[in-house]
Order: sequence, then structure tokens, then C-alpha cells
Amino acid sequence: MEKSKREVATLVPYCLIRKVPRFFLQKRDMGAPTYAGYFGFFGGSIEQGETPEDAVMRETQEELLFSPVDHILFSRYETRRSINHVFFLFVDKGFDEAVTVCEGEYGAFLTLAEVVAHERAGIVLTSDLLALQELSEYLLQSTAL
Repeated sequence: MEKSKREVATLVPYCLIRKVPRFFLQKRDMGAPTYAGYFGFFGGSIEQGETPEDAVMRETQEELLFSPVDHILFSRYETRRSINHVFFLFVDKGFDEAVTVCEGEYGAFLTLAEVVAHERAGIVLTSDLLALQELSEYLLQSTAL
């Protein structure tokens, strides 16, 4: 019998600095039960009876003490172990100073090039990198830049 996949909802706050997208990611602490020391998205498991939207709101409040007013579902990614509903949110470049990171070591704005370097160093999941590459492509094609 195949085990059902874990469903998660994650948020990727991003800002634009000189028309370059920067993604606010969590640096997981070394005591984290999974992916210790990795950079990744804020979010977590969708609880029974929750929608992905409900879960991302709850997780964002728990992890950042922040309640997004607007967020947009960017995509749904499926890996061997999970189904990830990725939401993104445009924020001001001072966002990192306006929130409190309650899980992990800290949050940081990273460019796509920095995320690529971290993935090569083994501290960013390839699936997260792929999501950010797709988001970057979308932003470059949109009128937002």
C-alpha cells in the first residue's frame, strides 16, 4: 500500500531591488528535524480540514508573526514525498525588519544566483530552486519589472 504524500503550503515573500527579485527564505537551525542548516520556504503541513490558503495563513503567522493580506498561489509542485502549494507575496525591501522569524535561525533575502550557489553547496532543496527559477521567469515576463 502506497503511503499518502504530505501536503504542505509555503510562502515566498519577495521584493525587487533594482528590478532584481530577492526571495525571503528561512535558514533552518541545526536542530531542525529535517533539512537542518538549509535555506527554504516558510510554511508547513496542511492540517486536516484546512485549505492550502488557510494553512499558509496559519503557518505564516506562526513562523513570522505576520498575516499576509494578499498572496497568490504560484504553483503546485509534487515531489516523491510531498505536494507543495507555493504562494508568493510581493513585500517591501524592509520586510525582513518588520517580521519576527520564530522558527529557524533567521530569514534572509536571496537573489536567484545566491539560491543556485546554495543549492550547489547542498543547503537548498532542488525542488525549491526549481520553484524559484519558475517564479523568477514569471516575474521577468510580467509587468512587475
